[in-house]
Amino acid sequence: MTLEVFDCDGARLPAAAFAVFAPAGNAAAYDAGITDMDGAGTVHGLPAGPVDYSVDEAFHNPVDLTCTLVAGTHATQRVDLAAATHLSGVVRAVDGSGARIEGAKVDLYTPEPDALLIASDTTDAFGQYRFSRVIDGDYQLAASHPAYTPAVTGITVTASASHTLV
Repeated sequence: MTLEVFDCDGARLPAAAFAVFAPAGNAAAYDAGITDMDGAGTVHGLPAGPVDYSVDEAFHNPVDLTCTLVAGTHATQRVDLAAATHLSGVVRAVDGSGARIEGAKVDLYTPEPDALLIASDTTDAFGQYRFSRVIDGDYQLAASHPAYTPAVTGITVTASASHTLV
């Protein structure tokens, strides 16, 4: 089986990590590798039947897929990776100064009623936070710091979203 990996613009994507799990559902990888300069990676000797595979690259969202291999044939699977969405922003004081707050804890939660913690970060010296590889959707963003009143807001994350929590 050959995996041909492409970015969101249709260009071949070299250096993408991949793992193949055979038979499907097996927790241990049958084989793993990195795509070549042409964005291709090949695994030999796979058994016929359903096979799971995962592809990951730092600037794109990972994917987990399944295909069914036919005995005596070589399958080529095209894998299109979506660009990863990163959420970043600045935490500022609401005291009229608008000062950037260093050391604020920023938490990203799924929306109510579950409100499951997805990720946490602490703002840097410039009040900035960043969450990598956030799946597009609705979230709750909460910021807290011992010297300030905590704040929570609902946000919708889409490609290249930036949100300032005041």
